[in-house]
Amino acid sequence: MPLVSLGIDIPKTGNFHPNFTPVGVYKCKDGYVSISVGNEAQWRSMVELPIFKNLDRQEYSNNNDRNVHAEKLTDDINSILKNKHKSEIIQMFKKAKIPISEVCTIKDVLNDSYLSSKLLHIKDPNTGLEVTLAPPPIKLASKPNLCFPPRFGEHNKEIYSTIGYDEVDLKKEGII
Repeated sequence: MPLVSLGIDIPKTGNFHPNFTPVGVYKCKDGYVSISVGNEAQWRSMVELPIFKNLDRQEYSNNNDRNVHAEKLTDDINSILKNKHKSEIIQMFKKAKIPISEVCTIKDVLNDSYLSSKLLHIKDPNTGLEVTLAPPPIKLASKPNLCFPPRFGEHNKEIYSTIGYDEVDLKKEGII
């Protein structure tokens, strides 16, 4: 079922925005950044940056034109960014007040000094597998005491014996 807003079917656009260009995820030399140019002032700031001067062209002069040429603009931005480090681009854009963010890998998130202290860890006592979980969306007084859920039938003996079944019969039936 298509998403409808204001009576208009909104197409799937992946990492890109259907109405504003450039808005999306772009590849740098050492990873990805998410850039969000949402108005003409931000576009002017972007093309005033020395490395983006060549994007100050008639075909990209306003958002409607950039939308028409979105694929070409994306290619042009990627060709500029592919040789630049994320940190360099992020610093440039922040100074120019253009929305930008680093796109982190799961490993980056797990190693982030602020976030790692908030993550929850649980270890499977049977296999030793450790799983990392995001914290609950509400603030708790203390970290929850987590444990792995029981395996299928793990507590059958305890459960059935409390309602009168004999352990010998349970073994004979394959219940435990």
